[in-house]
Amino acid sequence: ELATLPLQALGAGSTKGASWLACIAWALATGVSVGLVMVAKHSGVIIAPIAVLLLLVRTWNVPRHLLPGYALRVIATIVVSVATMMVVIWGVYGFRYSAFAHLECNQWKSNWDAGLGSQHGKLQGVPALLVDFAKRYQLLPEAMLFGMSYAFLSTHSRACFLAGWHGTSGWRSFFPYAIAVKTPSGIFLLLSLATIAGCLLPSPSSSTNSRTSARAPSSPRKSKSPSSSPTKGCLKVRRESARFRATPLLAVLGVYGFVAMNQNLNIGHRHMLPIYPSLYVICGLSARLLDPRLW
Repeated sequence: ELATLPLQALGAGSTKGASWLACIAWALATGVSVGLVMVAKHSGVIIAPIAVLLLLVRTWNVPRHLLPGYALRVIATIVVSVATMMVVIWGVYGFRYSAFAHLECNQWKSNWDAGLGSQHGKLQGVPALLVDFAKRYQLLPEAMLFGMSYAFLSTHSRACFLAGWHGTSGWRSFFPYAIAVKTPSGIFLLLSLATIAGCLLPSPSSSTNSRTSARAPSSPRKSKSPSSSPTKGCLKVRRESARFRATPLLAVLGVYGFVAMNQNLNIGHRHMLPIYPSLYVICGLSARLLDPRLW
């Protein structure tokens, strides 16, 4: 559900007359949720590319005449979300930069790399630049920066095995293989049916629109404009909702799966558990084979 929050925040401001209060409320919810995820698990940074992907999809489908107002809401959403996230992160660490509450460990502070442990090496490249920049201007608590650095370095090399093979750098086929052998076969059957239902069956909104048009009696009266027709307005919102309903789920699957497959940390199927809620929800799409009006 966390992945849907940026989409909800932007969706609240993507239609004409949308409430700024709803947009800010969703932005606050996004900031609090992402902040808690960041302090609970350093891999929470994956939510950033997911949010960017959802933003691009939403922006692509916004009508041109609504883009100016939509852009303002996007800026407001980002500012409020990031500010709220920073407040939550600093609040968890007691609004204190130093990693030590009651003492000064000058030796540790003067040799950050030694504190990370010699077995993991030293930060280099872009990660080193980002961490040094955050340390110089104290953008994040020192303990969090140290933990993120340690987590990043620990993924470079780790003893792992796959189907009789042993190594320290991992394999891109590790997680696809683990998912294939540890996921119940019924899930793959439901996913196949869900793919058929999503690709071949008409959307509930389009079928509803067709039935409504077929039942509508012909009248010589002057037709109302689309903007003044509440029925057409509702159908337009419904079509948009159906079109984007699966976007956060697919974004989580794609981004998280891509990041996991390109990491060297192949030490267990458990690292792919975050994608299963999205898979189960997508499986529900197979119910449309029984009734196309569902989902």
